[in-house]
Amino acid sequence: MKINHDGKEVELEMCDFERNLPKNEPSSRKMFNDLSHDIYIRLLNKLSDDEQIVKNARWNDDDFSEVEAEGPEEVDNYIEGFRESATRGITHNVARISNQLALASCRERNTIFRIDKTLLKKLSGLKVSPKIVNSDWRKRFFHLSDSYVFEFGNQFSFNLCFLNKKAKREDGYNLFLGGVKSDLLNYTDIMKRYYNSSEQRGEFLKEKGHPKPSQKDEKLCPMEVSTNIWDTLAIASAKKKEVHNIIATEFGKVSDNLVFQYSHTDPSDGEQITSCLHLGSDSKEMSKNCETAEDFFEKLFRECTKDESDEKLDRMLGEQNRAENDEEERNDTVSRSDGLNWLLICLQILEFSHKQDFVTNNKTFTTNMRKSAKDMPRKKETASYKALSREKVIELPRKVFLGYTRGKSKGNHVSPVGHDRVAHPRTYKHPRYVNVRNKTVTIKSCKINGGAEKGPEDQKTVYEPKSTSKMVINFIKSLWRKA
Repeated sequence: MKINHDGKEVELEMCDFERNLPKNEPSSRKMFNDLSHDIYIRLLNKLSDDEQIVKNARWNDDDFSEVEAEGPEEVDNYIEGFRESATRGITHNVARISNQLALASCRERNTIFRIDKTLLKKLSGLKVSPKIVNSDWRKRFFHLSDSYVFEFGNQFSFNLCFLNKKAKREDGYNLFLGGVKSDLLNYTDIMKRYYNSSEQRGEFLKEKGHPKPSQKDEKLCPMEVSTNIWDTLAIASAKKKEVHNIIATEFGKVSDNLVFQYSHTDPSDGEQITSCLHLGSDSKEMSKNCETAEDFFEKLFRECTKDESDEKLDRMLGEQNRAENDEEERNDTVSRSDGLNWLLICLQILEFSHKQDFVTNNKTFTTNMRKSAKDMPRKKETASYKALSREKVIELPRKVFLGYTRGKSKGNHVSPVGHDRVAHPRTYKHPRYVNVRNKTVTIKSCKINGGAEKGPEDQKTVYEPKSTSKMVINFIKSLWRKA
């Protein structure tokens, strides 16, 4: 399947998680730590005072002497541009963290929608209305998990993640937005203690080619510059509150965002890359008056480029998407409406997953279901759980059997295969729940039948829309009628 990506035709591929992500959790944390270090350095640049910026520029920037020669006004412009560059760098690295987190979450959750070739053929070329975006994402689309992988005909796949600001470790997640943010705040505290150490200060100056500082040494210009660099690195100790506020603000911009990713080959080197689209809460309002994905993307793009900073555009595309030539050419090449249309198709599939197929024909009942309905002893299980697949496959639409009653002493289903159930919302609607009726609570994660045999990372929950189902066929027809 080929789509238009930034003015070029690219072939969609299956996402290779093994290539794009470290396999074990410590490596994943190290990946975020590397980005955290970049953010920390840019935080220091943003919070440095004017004198520190000027002294460091004299030492590190060969062209700064020309700026000083042009007068104080140009120096002030240099300082302002230096801080703006630091701010853009922080925004860009937070966007990179959100991209990597979305990718890692999809691998960790292992919740897959598998679309067969028959349905793929029917969905190809479909244009979906963007109005579906204007809804409660958490309840309407992310009722099964906060991250999904959509596999189409075993030919290409998409990743869709909701950066839930309310997710926490108690929900059964190892990787989530609040955890990465907390790690970054802890990282700044660690770096603050590191740079406040007199021993480390001496080692730093020694690496710069100077002995441990003394009163005599500090009068020398090179020592003064190196000492000033050290003081710049140590400013977090005095501006901890400002550091935390900046981090909270930047992470707030990506909280509760949708991150949509598709994999394709990079035309420049032939390696697989993952391109992204971020939708924030403000996109809901924009989608109201849009009829096509092209209109919606144009509106999003226009909103992101109305100022000169391109900060919103970097965040929406999840990267710094800069052309080598002038600004006008760069703007003309950005085109991801095809990817946005596939995002809308995935949202429609998630909405369909709510539907249920009510069955009244008793011929569909299994032997044990018949026996349990009559309050008779069930037939013993013959298949060993170890022989069963590690994939828990759920056909869509889900079947609800009417006329099937539960006996007083018997359950109405066989014991399920051991697996880990993630935390999920539950709304109590029945009249018997007097005190909590219509209240939504979060059910904690738990282990069913001892948990997954090989661990959560080896168990997949696969949802398969059945291409022969009448409800699925009517669902596809309704999408084409609306297109």
